[in-house]
Amino acid sequence: MNTRHRWFVGAALCFVAVPVAAQAPQKYSVERKVEFEPGTAQVTQGLRSVEPVREIVSGGYMIAAQDLNDDKYPEIIVLASSPEFCSGAGCTMVVLRNTGPARFEEIGRHVASPDIAVLRETANGYRLLATLDDKGAVALVDKTPLVHVQRDPGTQTAQTTAPAAVHAAPPKLPATVANDLKEIADECNSFGAKAMTDDAVRLADLNGDGRDDYVLFVGWIGCQGAASIYGDREKEVRVYASDGAGGASKAFAGIGAFDARIEGSGTTAKLWLTVTATSCGKKQTASFAERSWCERPIAWNAKTGKFDFAPVSSVRMLTDYE
Repeated sequence: MNTRHRWFVGAALCFVAVPVAAQAPQKYSVERKVEFEPGTAQVTQGLRSVEPVREIVSGGYMIAAQDLNDDKYPEIIVLASSPEFCSGAGCTMVVLRNTGPARFEEIGRHVASPDIAVLRETANGYRLLATLDDKGAVALVDKTPLVHVQRDPGTQTAQTTAPAAVHAAPPKLPATVANDLKEIADECNSFGAKAMTDDAVRLADLNGDGRDDYVLFVGWIGCQGAASIYGDREKEVRVYASDGAGGASKAFAGIGAFDARIEGSGTTAKLWLTVTATSCGKKQTASFAERSWCERPIAWNAKTGKFDFAPVSSVRMLTDYE
């Protein structure tokens, strides 16, 4: 399988619980304790637009970032501390996954105390979370792990309609484009699903030579029956420069973006990619939720015959959490 695209099947967040009076069905090992901290003003402002936690962050709460599926992008854990969200059993805790610039989806909800840990054990690709006792061990409360599956986030994919200035790809693509598209589609099809590729390739003259070039963005491909197969964050963008004779050469590849958008028409068309952090000329933050987001265009380099990111001075910063 092509490993350039992150993928997983299913999304589950589990809380371990074992009865005090019974033998635990298996032993669980603590990987690390979750360290919560008060939400900053910037984070609070952003999370007020996230429906699952809007009411929680209007009062007291704590927040932590933990990578639960080892994709190097942390999930966000929001733990309420206001009385209206707390009881003798604990306080409402919501786990969010960042699916793109200013977009979050809830993948787990539970009543918990601040004394929780990430375990080494996993379920459906996610590390288990567990409440700790006063000795720092997994608390024994109930026999069976409680699995909280909210939804498969990939089933709710926003569909972007190409602007009128962008041409639909012709039925016959250049061999280089068609072969790459087939390779990507096969990742979906190999799971018995169906790759939806009608809108996978869009045309625009991106180098000003009067010929339409080809843009293939994995984010424009749906996978019916396995919606999360291509991952939930950055997806690869490939651009092919037309040779004017029915062929095209790969001129931009290996770059991931959260979204892609073609703006303008004719020789003034530009491809804008939604990127974050250092790609925007900003520092990489410890918290994924506090990263800066921007749109950055690609530009043609006549000397190399390739596209590359335009200078960082050309970026358009995106409003946090809009």
